[in-house]
Amino acid sequence: MSDESPAKPANEEKKKAPARRSLGLRVALGVIKGVAALGVLVAVVLGASWLNVMPGGWRVRSEWTQRKLDAQLKAFRDESTKIPEGSVVFLGSSTVAKMPMAELYKGALVVNRGVGAENTLGLLARLEVSLPVARPAGVVINAGANDFRADRLETKMVLERVAMLVDKVRARFPGVPITIVEPLAQSVEDPDLVLQLTYVCEGLQTYAQANGFPYVRLNRPPLVTEDGLLRGDMTAGDGRHPNPEAYRIIGKWIAEDGGEATKPLREAMAKDAK
Repeated sequence: MSDESPAKPANEEKKKAPARRSLGLRVALGVIKGVAALGVLVAVVLGASWLNVMPGGWRVRSEWTQRKLDAQLKAFRDESTKIPEGSVVFLGSSTVAKMPMAELYKGALVVNRGVGAENTLGLLARLEVSLPVARPAGVVINAGANDFRADRLETKMVLERVAMLVDKVRARFPGVPITIVEPLAQSVEDPDLVLQLTYVCEGLQTYAQANGFPYVRLNRPPLVTEDGLLRGDMTAGDGRHPNPEAYRIIGKWIAEDGGEATKPLREAMAKDAK
């Protein structure tokens, strides 16, 4: 009698291979599901923190905002040496950042240096990387709105900050043409802020005239109502920023009323109209 075990049928060996493969597949699927669940959990925690449902929302928002700003400033810095002489540089916050300049001023060399939610001190801090290395044809400044809306600064301090910004631009490019564009009203705003906007605009206009700068008024029909608010049909979905039609009007006013600083914009619009 032989001690050798009888050979296993070939079909038994074949049955084990799929079983092993099934186990591997189940493990892999389990890992994928675990990673996906972890991702969902992280997203929920971050979302809850962002909305202040959980503690730490300000840290999440601050970190995200800082990373976004760092990326923008890096892009500004990388572009600054590549911009040819004769550009028109726009400085400001979200109203400038959202402005569709390439569409409004086709063919013009326009540099958009708007950063959302920024006050004038922030603009001052980043001015060196915002301005091109080559001398621009003009600089358009739209600043001060977040200083009195978000920071709740008095009118005098807002005007002082804008004057500091103008002085720093002139120090970088002596004699460069500058245009000041007034802060725009919002569609829903506290009556006290509407009144302060009036004071800020009056102060900026007086300052511009005293220093020989063109001043572009935005708070007038057809953009603004008699109550000093941005018209509902001129606002984007957030009620705070202009919509495309409003930007078309704003772009035209800046080009027409901006003096020497916006001459290249007028020329580009005239060419485009032909």
